[in-house]
Amino acid sequence: MGAFLFFTFAICYLVGIIAITIAFKFFRRK
Repeated sequence: MGAFLFFTFAICYLVGIIAITIAFKFFRRK
């Protein structure tokens, strides 16, 4: 169960970084 929670946390962390990066680039371009 701990591994599953860690895996879910890792996915959310990566998705968050990607979303912030895209939003930051879009904000700078605009």
